[in-house]
This record gives sequence, C-alpha cells and structure tokens, in this order.
Amino acid sequence: GLVIVGSGVAIYRWKVAQTELAASNALLELRTPMNTREQPEPPAASSYLKVASDFPSTSAAERALLLGAGTLFAEGKYQEASTQFDRFLQRYGGHPLAVTAAFGRVASLEAQGQQDEALRGYQDVIARYPKAALLDEARLAIARIYEFKKQPQLALQSYEEITRTMDVTVHQVYTA
Repeated sequence: GLVIVGSGVAIYRWKVAQTELAASNALLELRTPMNTREQPEPPAASSYLKVASDFPSTSAAERALLLGAGTLFAEGKYQEASTQFDRFLQRYGGHPLAVTAAFGRVASLEAQGQQDEALRGYQDVIARYPKAALLDEARLAIARIYEFKKQPQLALQSYEEITRTMDVTVHQVYTA
C-alpha cells in the first residue's frame, strides 16, 4: 500500500514539475530577442494571456497574466488592462508582485479619465503596500491628479511628502 501511495505522489510531483517547465518554456518563447539589429514586434497581450490560460496554477501563469495586463496598458487598452490587473489580484493577491498589479489597475483608471477613483486607488496602494518600491510613483500620480483637479495646495503636499521620503531614504543609505 505504501509503495502505491509513494508512487502516486512521485508521479503527481513529476507531472506538476513538467507542467511548470512547459509553462516556463511557453513564456520564454514570447521574449523579444536582444541580439537583433531590427526592432522586433513585441509579443501581443493575447500571447501572454494564452500562456496564463493554458497553464493555470503555475508561476509562469502568474508572470504571463501580469505581462499581458501590462502589454494591454501599453497598447492603450486601459479597460482590458484593468480587468486583467484585477484578475491577477483576485488570483494572486498575496504574490510579491501584487503591488504592481494594484498600481497598474489604478493607472488604468487614471488613463480612462477616472480621476477620483484613481486618486482613491493610489492612496489605497500607499496604505496597503507601505514598503513598496512604487510608492513614490503613486505619490507623483496623486500630485498629478491634484494638479489636474486644480488643487495646487494638495499637489504641493504630495510633492513635499515625496521629498521627505526621499530624504529619509538617502539618509538611511548614507548612515548604513
């Protein structure tokens, strides 16, 4: 009985490893070659999303979904990008790159002209991910929205917050 159970576990682990390898290979096939003279066309968002769909529950699917959402954003398809960023957050909310998806979702709202929703979203990103590398970008976006809304005093406060956090970071680097 133990041999059968052990064999079953081994086969299952082998199958998971093979699926992960196939997913990673599918994602690698989409990369843009670096050693070409011509500027090749970057992979389409649909190619990334296909990898995410074909290989669910793999780390390559996580990366592919985020890359697909980012590509949609770069293509100017902000509503679709927002949907895919939301999908990433629903499936992989605890992932280390969740802050990137949250920021992308909010940037998509801003790009669609939804300034009030974007403002709240950037504030939420700052509150939820207080140690993220994207905090200064979120603060800059908040300041930009305040400028757009003709609220220069609030924009100035946001810029001052960026300056304070940068001063603290520089001080930490030089005292370490």
